[in-house]
Formats: sequence, C-alpha cells, structure tokens
Amino acid sequence: MGCLRFILATSVVAAHSTPIFGLSFTGGLLAVQLFFIISGYYMALILESKYLNQPSGYQLFISNRFLRIFPNYLVVLVLSLGFYAVASIYLKKPVDRLELWQQAWTEGRFLPLGLIGLSHLTIIGQEFWSVPWFEPSSGFLLEPSGGGQGADATPGWRFLFVPQAWTIGVELTFYFLAPFLVRRSTRQIFLLILIGLFGRWCVSRFVSEPLSIRMLYYLFPFHLHFFCFGILAFKFRDQMNRMPRLMFYVLAGILTGLIFFSANLKHGAIPWLAAGCLAVVLPGLFDATKNNKWDRTLGELSYPIYICHVFVKWLLLAVATVIGFKGEVNGLILLIASVLLSWLLYSFVDRPIDRYRQSRLTRSRQGAIGNG
Repeated sequence: MGCLRFILATSVVAAHSTPIFGLSFTGGLLAVQLFFIISGYYMALILESKYLNQPSGYQLFISNRFLRIFPNYLVVLVLSLGFYAVASIYLKKPVDRLELWQQAWTEGRFLPLGLIGLSHLTIIGQEFWSVPWFEPSSGFLLEPSGGGQGADATPGWRFLFVPQAWTIGVELTFYFLAPFLVRRSTRQIFLLILIGLFGRWCVSRFVSEPLSIRMLYYLFPFHLHFFCFGILAFKFRDQMNRMPRLMFYVLAGILTGLIFFSANLKHGAIPWLAAGCLAVVLPGLFDATKNNKWDRTLGELSYPIYICHVFVKWLLLAVATVIGFKGEVNGLILLIASVLLSWLLYSFVDRPIDRYRQSRLTRSRQGAIGNG
C-alpha cells in the first residue's frame, strides 16, 4: 500500500506542475480523496489493534497522530516563512503572501489574521480559510464584491504558507472523531455516508455555484464519507479478502487505470468509481504489502513529499527567475527535488519521532499489564 500512497503523492506533484513522464495521474483532488479512504482504513486498523483497549487510549492516539503529522509540517512552515523573508529582503519589499498579510494588517483585519496565524500554529482550521476571498477594502468575504468581478479579490488560501495543509486540517478533524466512528456499527457508518452525500447534494443545489464548489472542495463534512469508506473496508475486510482473485485483479486494474489516466476525464462518476474500487481492494492490498520493507519506505515518504513539494516548487521558481529561465516548473524535476527533501525529513524528523511514539505506546501497554 506504500507504493499506492507514493503514486498518489506523485499525482499531487503533477497536478501542481507538469505531467511526469507524460502522465497527469488522477489530478490533485481525487488523489487527496483516495488518501482519505486509506486513512479511514488505517486509522480503524491501528485503533482496534493498538489504542482502543489502552488506558487513556484516546489521548494517546490523538497525541501520537499529532506527533506523526506536526513535526514535518512545522519544518516546512519554517522553511516557507524563511523563503518569503529572504525573497522580500532580496526584492526590498514584501512579496506575494507577505504583501497580502501587509495589506490586511494595514486595513485593520487583525482578528482574521490572528485566526489564520493560529491555524498556522495548529494546522486546525486551515481548510476554512481556503473558502473565503479577501479584498483589502472589504476584508474576508464568502463571495467577492461585484459578483466575482472585483479585480483585487484574492483567494483566502493565499494567506497560507503551506497551502496544501488544508487537507491535513481535514485529517486532524477526522482523527478527533475516528475513535468514536470506529466503534459505530456498519449500519451507522452507512447512514453517515448517506447523510454526507445528501449534504453534498443540498450544497450543490441550494448554494451559489462558486461558493458551493469551494465548500465541497475544502470542508471536512463533505469529505467524511471518504473516511467512512475506509472504515467500512476495514469492517468488511474478511469478506473482501474472500472475493474471487479474478474480481480482485479486475478491480485493482480499474483502479490503476483511473489513477494513471483519469486526470483528463471529467465524468462525475470517475471519483466514485475510483473510491469504490479502492475501498474493495484495500484489505487485500494491505495484507499483500504490509511486510514489504521497500513498500513501507515508499509509503513513509508520501506525507513528506506532499507537505514539502509546494515549498520546493517556490524554491525552484525563484532559482529559475534569478537565472533568467521562464516557464512552469517541470514535474519530474519537482518530484526528484521533493523526494530528496522528503528523504531528509524522513531520516532526521520522522524516524526519531516515530521511535518516541512507539515507546509511548509500549509504556502504555506495559502499564496496562501491570495494573491488570
């Protein structure tokens, strides 16, 4: 399953640059949604096997997930802030995001800026600030003034220094709910999925299109059903592992084709077909690869690649500008550079902290045995 996660991270890199070896893969949003399904499955697995029966299991689970997510994010946030500071000093004026922050500060938008700053420190809530627009004269608005014709309207996500981290905010919201969701019956999980789909329909039907698109793209309630697909895959893992091997290979083949070639397919059924195929084959994929060291390493690189690749893109663009090269960042170059930085993050950040996380879990288990 690590290879799948690596390919999905590569899909996001391609979505933010150029095709890699001529492939655009799934496109960014579908790759993220498939990540959510994998997360739902994996959280259900580790909760049942490691945390649910531990003393203070909920607190241990949440704190360990923060330790898994936050250190890499913090490093990339510091690098991104440093990049903008150096660029501003070099150009002798605030640039891009810093210029937006300066405009908002000058106009007295102190409360929104404080909340955005808090979301930078916690990750939580960044998805909400991706929905509104900002106009210096009017502040943060759900819709730009003048019916979207305002020349100075800027998407809210441009205030974020790790803009792709909105998905991590969605993930963290799921982590808070996961211990409760995993205990729910399959009927209740199905009901949550139906409620989520009905909510999507209501927003698309009754909210103006530009706003509804952003709400459905960014906000957690409209992604919860993807996590639930993963939880259902875990609950039905025994039944799915008993499916005929031919059916498994057919569904895995369809999923592979969609991941590699669906970026230019606009049919609305594509995400649901990919989500359904992934949910059905997830248990088999996990069992087939869980003991493969190389597959696990590729999977461990997927999050660092995802969280650092936008910073790497900014850095490459800056270097290209200085040397006089104009054009979009090449996807393959961006991927290679992101993998190199990701390996450093994995080696010097992830691995030491993961040892600490595992030691916390071991001590908790030993304490439970001693109390028993």
